[in-house]
Amino acid sequence: MFYLKKESGSTANFSIILPGECNAKCQFCFWKRNAAESPMYAQGLRWYLQALGKRITQISITGGEPTISPVFNEVIEVLREFKDIKIVLTTNGSNLHTKLSVIEGIIQHVNISRHAINDKENNDIFQSIMPTKDSLELLLSAIE
Repeated sequence: MFYLKKESGSTANFSIILPGECNAKCQFCFWKRNAAESPMYAQGLRWYLQALGKRITQISITGGEPTISPVFNEVIEVLREFKDIKIVLTTNGSNLHTKLSVIEGIIQHVNISRHAINDKENNDIFQSIMPTKDSLELLLSAIE
């Protein structure tokens, strides 16, 4: 799924909602899709980005949990062609450590989705074991 949003006086943000599930089980989450998606997903994405051209000033990647999407690596490869556009990844951070070499030089900003600073509270909301605050800080300091 792709969306382009431009409000008066704002930049044009192109949102990529990757197919696939999420490893968290938040009660309030609207995202309950499976990984079934066209095998031409990345090619369709490339076509949209080329067609929209300079109208896009930012690309946002989200999902379910984008780093576990079956098309994540392929999408990042497509985005290599669009390095002059700010690219943002929103993730719960649980799989980020396995994707650092994939996103290096492509992703300019990472949003870590947490629902509480306290690790136990955060895990209760996600209904899953998520990376600790300390482990995320260590990981993100290695990225900088």
